[in-house]
Amino acid sequence: MASSGGCRQVAARIKVKTGRCTFEARKEAPLRPTNYKGRLYFCVNRGRLKLEAFGSTPNEHIAIAIRDSTGKVVFEGDSLEKNQLVIPVDIPIAREQEGHIWSIQFSKVTWRKFEDMGLFIKAGASPVVALSPSQLVFPLFSRESRLLENGNAFFGVAVSPYLKGVKGYSTSFSFAEAETLEHPAKIQFDVDENWSSTVLCSGEDNERRFELRPTVEDDSWLLVGIEYPKEILLCGKASFTVHNSEGNTVADYHWNIAACGGKAFDEIPLKKPAITAEPTKEDITRGYQLFRCEEPGSIRLDCRPSPEELCSEITDETSPGLVACEFFAFLPLRSFDRPHIQIGKLKGPSEIPDEAVKLLTVRMWPQQLGRQGTFAIVPELMLPQDFPFWKERVPYQYCIRVIVPRKCQSGDYETPILLNGVPCATYKLHVDDFNLPEYNDMTFRLYADGQRWLKQNFMDEEILREMRNFREHGINALMLYPLSGSVITWQNGMFQVDLSRFRHVMQLYCQVGFPGVAVFSLQGLDSRISSVLDRKVTMLQPEFEAGLKAVLNTLVSLGKNDAWPEYCIHVIDEPTLKRGSKEAAAVLKIVKQAGFKTFNTCYAEVVRAHLAPWLDNRCYNNSGFHSSPTKEANDILRHETLADGDTFWWYGAGCYAPESGSLDCNIFRNRHMLGLFAWRSGASGAWAWTFLSTVGNPYNDFDGKEDCICYPASDGHDVIDTLQWEGIREGIYDYRYIRFWSELCDQMSSNQEKAVEVFQSRKHIQKEMKASPWIPQDGLVSNALFQRLRKSLIQEIKRLRTF
Repeated sequence: MASSGGCRQVAARIKVKTGRCTFEARKEAPLRPTNYKGRLYFCVNRGRLKLEAFGSTPNEHIAIAIRDSTGKVVFEGDSLEKNQLVIPVDIPIAREQEGHIWSIQFSKVTWRKFEDMGLFIKAGASPVVALSPSQLVFPLFSRESRLLENGNAFFGVAVSPYLKGVKGYSTSFSFAEAETLEHPAKIQFDVDENWSSTVLCSGEDNERRFELRPTVEDDSWLLVGIEYPKEILLCGKASFTVHNSEGNTVADYHWNIAACGGKAFDEIPLKKPAITAEPTKEDITRGYQLFRCEEPGSIRLDCRPSPEELCSEITDETSPGLVACEFFAFLPLRSFDRPHIQIGKLKGPSEIPDEAVKLLTVRMWPQQLGRQGTFAIVPELMLPQDFPFWKERVPYQYCIRVIVPRKCQSGDYETPILLNGVPCATYKLHVDDFNLPEYNDMTFRLYADGQRWLKQNFMDEEILREMRNFREHGINALMLYPLSGSVITWQNGMFQVDLSRFRHVMQLYCQVGFPGVAVFSLQGLDSRISSVLDRKVTMLQPEFEAGLKAVLNTLVSLGKNDAWPEYCIHVIDEPTLKRGSKEAAAVLKIVKQAGFKTFNTCYAEVVRAHLAPWLDNRCYNNSGFHSSPTKEANDILRHETLADGDTFWWYGAGCYAPESGSLDCNIFRNRHMLGLFAWRSGASGAWAWTFLSTVGNPYNDFDGKEDCICYPASDGHDVIDTLQWEGIREGIYDYRYIRFWSELCDQMSSNQEKAVEVFQSRKHIQKEMKASPWIPQDGLVSNALFQRLRKSLIQEIKRLRTF
């Protein structure tokens, strides 16, 4: 057994404490694990794989399965009817499998004992096995990403000193940055059998410098790779190759990775269409294919259009006072320098001002997918500026956004889309002859992160601009923070509270007009009171209650003087049975007895056990459909809530990244949650979290996960739009269309002459809705699915209104 980094073999099974763990499995020293039930991994060479697996005589039989690098079983066998319980293996190694990692799995034979076994590798593979591919090296290596003692970070490969004793082998490591950068850099490092090294620069302008590290560390394991400043992001393809004395490649590994701060993230590849559209002669002549994808978030670097996605018209339909938003993309068949896309003037029954029509480019960049060590180069940002160039076979996506005037006449509007002054497609917008109602009894709320306004010295006009942006997206209430900018003091045995800064924010809030129920968050009040009194104060102490009442009394006074809209009070976030539930119940009781409506982000078990008597607005955790994984679970919560006379709200839209799929970098997830799901749930409030909360560099998603629906512009006071922000708008519109259609059906159903039409309409729309599952699963839900539902709703609304 050969091992490194805290590995040992004991009576029960092979155990690994820390670090790497490799084992010899050769004739002279066969591996003899005890009661081992997992897989062992090894690297095949070429020719034929010859090995022997054996049980322990006289009667401890075993079975084995050998899989190639794709997971395909290439050999299965057991020791029954075998001499000395030995399973001989002699199978060919396919050419395309040479140098790849295979595995062998041991298991018991039915009704037989299973404890001791053995393995030795005779030919066709390295006589070294490991417990996982990440611990396997060829002959011994592992991928490494770490922080270094000098403060920099490292990504590369750790190579075992075992190679020093194997004559004739050499290794090389290379890294090429992804094409998302304007100046793709290619870096090549080579290490020969004597461990010599070179240091090269990347990029034509030497804008970055990375260092190859041949440093011997960790029991003489050699680090081969890139040393880089820990705050920057590496994103691209890394390769590690092993050559034999004849110069042939015997192991070749490739990783699409992002690395930052000593951590590495693996890329999740795009699922490509089964059939892609071959360029026609016309396409080749003009130099591009124009297409529309079902989900704008699916257009990535290697995206190729399917035949049904090709188009020459971009069409949309909407109502007066709404925002129309459509996406399209170019796949260049040759490179274009400084391509310029223009939208002509919309012509139709009435005038739509030029400033109401915007063309945005949709930019791709590396983003984490959840928090599981994976990433993708995905579209997210939407910027009002041209791409500097088009690179051949890389897609470039655009968005046409039209703010339709409230008094716009119904009818068809049309304009050409121009590429460098030449028409390439037509944009057609139909404006309907009805206005879509806004329902203020259904509150779409946003965690607006308004603390930024004070910390970053926002001017009033900048705050108003942001609030108007929220309203234009259908948001009709915000989470607000009275303690931001407040002054709390202790004078003459009483708390004195100055909320003048918050009062000013509320004046702006009222000026814009948010008709829904706002939430005033007093989170952190215990820390503020502790600071004022210069000692630790908990929420269960009378000093906290006194401070809380002082803040509440100030809010009452200001609210009456300034005629604030309806609001409720939030103090503790997401209490659980193990944390914060007693404090939450005590604080909510104080707030409620003071005459305020209460709010809490919550879980069902905590509400039932502690909060129900004191909680008015129950806002259930639904990120990843936590509280409502099924319609049945959702309905139980809703019925419980309404039976107690409380309001049923949930949160979970925005920029969460749960296991069910990130809400960032796509439209359909937010659109689903705030549209069809909001309707199905029967809630009277839905929350999106969070508008703009950054950790470290907001444009680097790997130095600390950014929680951003939108991103800060260069001045920090404006924002950059995103696909998820458009998804929120579209979802709220979907809800309003569904509800308007449903109310039309209800109004007409009492009329016997119209009952048949209503029945047919409901049957048709319900069938459309059933096409979407309860939870928006990849491949089953897309932006196009909701576009089709919207189109059907509009058709049914227009049809019903004619009767």
